[in-house]
Amino acid sequence: MNWIKNLKIRTKLLIGFGFITLITAIVGYLGITDLRDVAEQNDETYNNMTVPISELGEISTYFQRVRLETRDLLLAKTEEEVEENAQMIESHKASIDELADKFEKTIISDEVRQLFIEFKKAREEYGKDLNKLVSLAKAHMDAEGFAFLNGEMKTASDNEMKAIADLDDIKIKHAAQRNEEIQATASSTQTTLIILLVIGLIISIFIVFLFASYFSKKIKQVLEATETSSDILTNLAKGGEQLANGDLNINIVTETKHLEIDSKDEFGQLAENMNKVITNTQMTAVAIEKAVKAVKEIISETHLVVEASVNGELKTRGNASKFNGSYKELVEGLNNTLEAFAQPINEQSVVLEKFASGDLTGRMTGDYKGDFAEIKNSINNLADSFNNALSKVSEAVEATASASTEISSSAEE
Repeated sequence: MNWIKNLKIRTKLLIGFGFITLITAIVGYLGITDLRDVAEQNDETYNNMTVPISELGEISTYFQRVRLETRDLLLAKTEEEVEENAQMIESHKASIDELADKFEKTIISDEVRQLFIEFKKAREEYGKDLNKLVSLAKAHMDAEGFAFLNGEMKTASDNEMKAIADLDDIKIKHAAQRNEEIQATASSTQTTLIILLVIGLIISIFIVFLFASYFSKKIKQVLEATETSSDILTNLAKGGEQLANGDLNINIVTETKHLEIDSKDEFGQLAENMNKVITNTQMTAVAIEKAVKAVKEIISETHLVVEASVNGELKTRGNASKFNGSYKELVEGLNNTLEAFAQPINEQSVVLEKFASGDLTGRMTGDYKGDFAEIKNSINNLADSFNNALSKVSEAVEATASASTEISSSAEE
């Protein structure tokens, strides 16, 4: 699954929301398909059940009108009334035939088809009886007509009525069964949709939680690293200020945990840049620690030399080889300064020691400048003054000795 981690955040979001959209589309498609199936079943029920039942109701109505017309046919007083009733019977029969043809086109079961065949047979028998009854009525054979109507014809009429009722009952039965099937399908569709919605919701929540957890974890790591880096930078600034003020008691934290984000998305790039910042910050902190250590060492070395000089140990020198760069130049400069002080003092001591031993020929010959040149000149002038004074004393002593010799010689004479 590393390839997912290496995808860009935009791609991750598109994949996540695309997957959620796909789930929604699947649920919607299945729901629409099931609803379409239910609608088709409803249309089928209407066309093959509801409409045929209505047609059977109309057939039954026209059949009852035919039966009434047969009675009125026999009760008619005139030929016009007989003819009018006969035409009404033919009209009702035509309506029944038309409705029967429509009904036959909606038959989808063998059971209904068999009952319809029986209906057609009964209708054919009843039709023959109607024709016979019309003939009797036109012949004004009313008594024979009534006897036929209430006898043989009644049986045919009852058979057709029963066939209509049987068709109506079976259609109602099939409609009820179909309705139960539609209800079961609708219930199943509803259950399926609920299950799919729940599954889709769970998957969507899981995807959202997965992304939220991933982004939260990465952002938290970055924020922690940023906060730590900020603390280090603040510590570095404080340490730099302490160093500038001569305070070498600096404590800088150099150990900072790097971000452990191995993805190649924007978080991975951010982590890589943050790790570079952390590394550079650590290097800066280490450099400052080295600088503080070097300053402490140079101060210690300087203190050692100064303390020796204060104690009159002018031969003590700083160890310049311990340092590099400007620090080395500083120690060498200090050593050169001490050397500049020590050389005239050492030569002065040698000359004074000669003076103390009675050798006034000693002189300072070093090439000195400033106050050291004045000291050199003063000592050399002092030596010259001593020499002049001693020469005069020696001359006076010699003159005195010569005079004494002359006086002594005169006395002896």
